[in-house]
Amino acid sequence: MDKITYKLSPSSCVEQYFSHLCERFLLYQGIKSGSAKALGFENPQGTGSEIAALAGEAWEEKLARKLIKDDSLIYTLDKKTGGFAKFNTEETISKLVEMVESVKGDKKTRYLYQASLKVTDNFIKDYFRFDKSLYDGTFEGLQVVFSRTHPDLIRASVDEEKNQVVLSIVDMKLAKKMKVEHKVQVTLYVKLLGYLVKEYNDEASNNKLQAVVDTSYGYLWNYGQEQETGFSLQETEPLLEDFFQDVFPRVINKLKVAIEADDKEQLQQVIDTQIMGNCEWCENYGQCTKRLKTEGNVALLPYLSSYAQEYAKRLNMPKGISEFVEEIERPEISEALSANRSWSRILKDKSLLEIHQDAVPYTYDDMKNAGYKWKGMRSFVMPNWQNIAIIITA
Repeated sequence: MDKITYKLSPSSCVEQYFSHLCERFLLYQGIKSGSAKALGFENPQGTGSEIAALAGEAWEEKLARKLIKDDSLIYTLDKKTGGFAKFNTEETISKLVEMVESVKGDKKTRYLYQASLKVTDNFIKDYFRFDKSLYDGTFEGLQVVFSRTHPDLIRASVDEEKNQVVLSIVDMKLAKKMKVEHKVQVTLYVKLLGYLVKEYNDEASNNKLQAVVDTSYGYLWNYGQEQETGFSLQETEPLLEDFFQDVFPRVINKLKVAIEADDKEQLQQVIDTQIMGNCEWCENYGQCTKRLKTEGNVALLPYLSSYAQEYAKRLNMPKGISEFVEEIERPEISEALSANRSWSRILKDKSLLEIHQDAVPYTYDDMKNAGYKWKGMRSFVMPNWQNIAIIITA
């Protein structure tokens, strides 16, 4: 097996993990399709929605045009296409220095669009909490790298009380409301910006960045909003810490062990998979559910959120439906599980669990006889406790 590179991205890996809470998804997002196939992923496909990406880009451009009209956006254009382009890290630092000086002079808030934040050695030292050989290039089978990151906006504004310029992260999102995964992504950007500014100021003999990074609040500019909205980073710092302390090292170690053993089947057995509604939009949905169907995994229960699945995992609940049903017969287990809203609804009427159990191993005849409609099948039966939106496109 050729050496595998895992590229950790704040958007496609960290942010999306908190949307799915799925080890399999996190692993898949960081490796190229050729490596994924070598690791036992069948017919690897992309996981993004092209339509959603285009809609997100349109919202970003609309906001960028608005800020240009207000003469508060610092940006660069691609010489070939004429569209917006990204600053590299050196240009980012230079533009931040200029922007801070301008804000100090006229007190007007400004935004730097499409900056680049490199990952400093000190950040890696503090946050990469797994075998050093996996990121310093000395392990033969695997190397973990951190991708260049591009927060949508870095805002420079004046704190009148402290009489200083403050740098804040603002990320534009197509979602109409704040989501946990977006907050975690911004939290990571804030950390990266803080480390980068400190490194630059420690090394610069002049033209230092005369500003402080806002480590108390991050900002999201959601679809349709007139301005960005702040949130406390205290909400999400524990989640980011848990990701680097526990989640990512656990997944990377599973990958390392499988590579050392040259056993892709072993990896497929130990990597956790969680299924949720939006997984049905993904081209890899069939391969993700294949093993779950065979083992009768509880993750296939309809309308079960990723957070409900994570909650059950933290209670050390069995994955198999038969063992799971036996376990919830214990009053203390049923009570603990019912503290989660999704599980509370399911446990009030155990018929869903019974049908799910009868349907294993999910062959067509089994499902037909049991009357069970597993995720991915069409049904006119709508859940009575969820809001449903139907989008019709040409």
